[in-house]
Amino acid sequence: MSVKTDNVIQDAETEAALATQYWWAPFLTGAGMTGWACNTVTLGNVGTTAGDAMACFDYPLLLAARRGYVTQAQLLKLYQDLLGTTATQRAGLFSYWGYKLSVWRDWKAIPGSYWRPRRGDLVFFTAAGADGDINHVVLARGSTDVMGRAQVVSFGQSLSTPQSTAVNFSTVEQIKQAGHIAVKFTQPLWA
Repeated sequence: MSVKTDNVIQDAETEAALATQYWWAPFLTGAGMTGWACNTVTLGNVGTTAGDAMACFDYPLLLAARRGYVTQAQLLKLYQDLLGTTATQRAGLFSYWGYKLSVWRDWKAIPGSYWRPRRGDLVFFTAAGADGDINHVVLARGSTDVMGRAQVVSFGQSLSTPQSTAVNFSTVEQIKQAGHIAVKFTQPLWA
């Protein structure tokens, strides 16, 4: 794992431990990170008001941008590409992270940790009826709890209406039980 990846997940873990609050809105409806990419919102204001809300997809990008690991130009291109595709195309459009997505596997069936998300990996969930679209994004902690579940930092899980909510700790298995049909993971762009 790179120092950059470790810095981002450490920042996320600190925010989850503090239950840091941000305004959440569905993807591409909040003006937070897209506003920063377009230079209409300052990075310090992202997620601080309902007008500058962000989605779970934006949260890792916010942490990386704060560290200087992601630029406005990179985000602007990403959001423009996402707006110009169908839901099915968006599900495969995550090459901007720099790596092919790995499909989640049953850890008990595969020895070692190859199929486990590494610390700092992004974990993507697809929901039933979402036409192949990504429904939730979290950051992997690279560890398991006492029940053997993969620990993650999550923001905005299971929300549908804009609201203020806390960054929190969860597990892949807990989130997957909330109606998700597929789980994939990859290293982020800043790895």
